Amino acid sequence: MVKAAGGVFLGEPRTKESAEAREVTKSMRVSMYFLFVLSLVMVILAPCIVRFTGGETAAGLAKLTAKLSVFSVICTVFLFVMLLLQNLFCKGGKRVSPTWDCGYARPDARMEYTATAFTQPLADFFAPVLKRAKKIRKPEKIFAEEASYEEKNDDAGLEYIWKKLAQVGSFLAGKIHFLQSGNLHGYIFMVLLVLGGMLVYAMLKK
Repeated sequence: MVKAAGGVFLGEPRTKESAEAREVTKSMRVSMYFLFVLSLVMVILAPCIVRFTGGETAAGLAKLTAKLSVFSVICTVFLFVMLLLQNLFCKGGKRVSPTWDCGYARPDARMEYTATAFTQPLADFFAPVLKRAKKIRKPEKIFAEEASYEEKNDDAGLEYIWKKLAQVGSFLAGKIHFLQSGNLHGYIFMVLLVLGGMLVYAMLKK
């Protein structure tokens, strides 16, 4: 959501492909419309399905899903009404203009807010955990020609959890690698051991 808000609704295109992007044809949107209608039907029929498939304990759940269904239908109807009013009264066309440039004479895509700008306060709060690495090249003149800022956040979960688990798994796999010897007699022997253990377990269980 942050990337969509920063890069689509508030941002300028950063590449030639994104600047020349166009909406697909109506025939390619049929599947999306079908899924939308199917989702709406499922929301409306959910209380009935819960009521008929469940017992008395499902009555409360059926009432809750009924309320959610009514709310979803109201929101959908409101959306269609707004679209209808837009088509009826907003026929003047679209006005295309640049976004607010903060007083800059020649703004470009590099100066826009990105997803990083939205998440920066949260990243600052967890800075001791994230262990961010920064590379800053400050402007040296009043009318600076070059300046840069680069920030890298290492994935703490990947570094301290998943990599450690992968190392342990690799170590254990190396210890039992000798079982994969390619010896057919060894495989048959292991199968017989397993079957014998299962038979002993079944006899003891009786």
